[in-house]
Amino acid sequence: MAKPNPEIAVLTPHHVLVIEDDALIATHISETLADRGYVTALAVSIADGEQLLSERAFHAVTLDYRVGAQDSLAFARSLEVRGVPYLFCTGSLREEVQQALNSDVAVVTKPFLDEDLLAAVAGVIARARPSA
Repeated sequence: MAKPNPEIAVLTPHHVLVIEDDALIATHISETLADRGYVTALAVSIADGEQLLSERAFHAVTLDYRVGAQDSLAFARSLEVRGVPYLFCTGSLREEVQQALNSDVAVVTKPFLDEDLLAAVAGVIARARPSA
């Protein structure tokens, strides 16, 4: 029997990995996404996020710019290499994050409106889909 293919294309509904070290914020992001039909997994550290990514596929990752004592720039770059869409949900300034990555990556600045978070997640997923 063939092993199931873990490719993102077979996942329904959309799966989002939330990497956030503040439990209240992580729960809020997860619940906001779940209320709109997303399936979420939570990671409180970059290492936890790496572990979850090694176990299954995600349509997108929401990532805090500073997770614990480390910034998440190297992890964000690794997501780009893997082709995993991501956005930052952070208290850092949008320009600071974009300049650090030399990119126009999506950034939702805390505190945020739920609608802004939902639009950003939908946007990164939509941009990642191959055109038909």
